[in-house]
Amino acid sequence: MVAYYARRAAVYDEVYRIPVRAAELAALQNWLRAAVHDRSVLEVAAGTGHWTAIAATTARKILATDVNEAMLERAVQRGCGVHVTFRRADAFDLPLLVPAPDTAMAHLWWSHLRREERARFLRHLRSRVQPGARLLLIDECDHWQVVPPPSHRDAAGNGYEARLLPDGELFAIVKNYPTDAELQADLAAACDAVTIRRGDYFWSVQAVFR
Repeated sequence: MVAYYARRAAVYDEVYRIPVRAAELAALQNWLRAAVHDRSVLEVAAGTGHWTAIAATTARKILATDVNEAMLERAVQRGCGVHVTFRRADAFDLPLLVPAPDTAMAHLWWSHLRREERARFLRHLRSRVQPGARLLLIDECDHWQVVPPPSHRDAAGNGYEARLLPDGELFAIVKNYPTDAELQADLAAACDAVTIRRGDYFWSVQAVFR
């Protein structure tokens, strides 16, 4: 996964330029700006900083993390402002900040978690934010027009998609598309007030860590 996204960094943002997604993306941008207004944010898997830059327009402070240096280099180039800091960090080994942030966000990341990793990820993320912190997630729906079918599934039910890069290199990456019922069940272990919004191409979650 790390190798794939390092090689895809230069073309990653094309996922946000698919015309049929434009209206939903605009609505999600407005939703995110409102959700992080005047808040201190810890971002997981920031990638090229697409969502970081949007959140930066209203957030008080952001620490955006990603395990991939190639992605972070592109994120830094966005010039998000002095209130935004980028740091290399694994999603399961996030920095301990003082004071702890009051918001955590991870966009287009949940679908790359194996089913058996979700609870551990939530426990770790909860340990890095304030009690009662807000959790924000955005990810892709399983839409036949833009999403390829899984190439195979493992014994735990995780889907894997074959991804071909412009240079012809082929990867198989974890890509899961949870139902609303799955999201509710997974998030209930760590969160209250779970609200799920689902469009044709993306879903979003707002919840509160216990």
